[in-house]
Amino acid sequence: LGDGPGQLFRALAVFALRDIDMLKIESRPLRDNPLVTEATGGQRFNYLFYVDVIGKLCDENMQNALRNLQEIAPFVRVLGSFPSNNVHT
Repeated sequence: LGDGPGQLFRALAVFALRDIDMLKIESRPLRDNPLVTEATGGQRFNYLFYVDVIGKLCDENMQNALRNLQEIAPFVRVLGSFPSNNVHT
């Protein structure tokens, strides 16, 4: 994501604005480039985010959210799509 306030919010809003529920978010420093030196001389961590959301990849709403996320984020990868364990009676 870009530098500055609200960047994570912008990325997560692609799901919220489409009523896609989020189950979990995790962050990890990037393995290959964990520290970034800023113009001021300070350093900050460069993060990778993992997000679990509820939805099917074949849904148009989800496809639109992922396309929009790709416009904002420099790297997007879908790790998988798994069936829900909800039991309907």
